[in-house]
Amino acid sequence: GMTGKKARDLTPDELQALPRMVREMEDGKAQVLEYGKALEKRHKNLRLRRYVVVSLGFERIWWAEA
Repeated sequence: GMTGKKARDLTPDELQALPRMVREMEDGKAQVLEYGKALEKRHKNLRLRRYVVVSLGFERIWWAEA
């Protein structure tokens, strides 16, 4: 229910405080850790870096290394 203009005008702190964004980031972190463990178990010599990316439409993204 947010317009593109309002999404673009959000500060990074406001974006990261949105309940839906927080929930999606937490879900993404859980997924990336699970998939990373499976890959490391299958391929022993990997040096993976795990990233989670959450978007608010096409206007904003939030990414973090997990």
